[in-house]
Amino acid sequence: MESIQGSQDRRALLDRWMNERRLELRLKWVEVARRAKMSPQNLVRVRKGLISISWDAADGIENALLWERGSVEAAVLEGRRPAARDAAGRNTEPVSVSGPAREREEAPPGWTDEDERLWLIARGMLHSLQAELTRRRWWVMREEYLRLQADADQQRTDGTDAEQASRARSE
Repeated sequence: MESIQGSQDRRALLDRWMNERRLELRLKWVEVARRAKMSPQNLVRVRKGLISISWDAADGIENALLWERGSVEAAVLEGRRPAARDAAGRNTEPVSVSGPAREREEAPPGWTDEDERLWLIARGMLHSLQAELTRRRWWVMREEYLRLQADADQQRTDGTDAEQASRARSE
């Protein structure tokens, strides 16, 4: 799956903001890693900009540091301070990435986890087009998109087959 890279300067900013938030929450780095569901070693690599940030890692960091969803992305891609939320999950500061890549709209009715995953891939594609797009990066995104699309199609087919079988049993 595509990931978030950003410039070294923005990654250094993210590291600084992560440390400030960790201190505000009175957490040790080991606890941040545990809450983010990642190893302490990978957390260090993310903080120091040694590895790209996967979407799962970004979500984990946002959950661990009680940041609003999209905060890691906004920090790395636009240099914007992450938006905090309280322990109950209420947003205490607004956050958005400019442009259509991160709109703060509700998901349409019937939106599934697969739709969300496909949307995240498309969003990554948009950011890649705005940043540096290599053939390898495009190929990885394309393959992931096709795989997820096939999975989503299969789930829809499985759901239709199960629904038809249920109807046949009741008739």
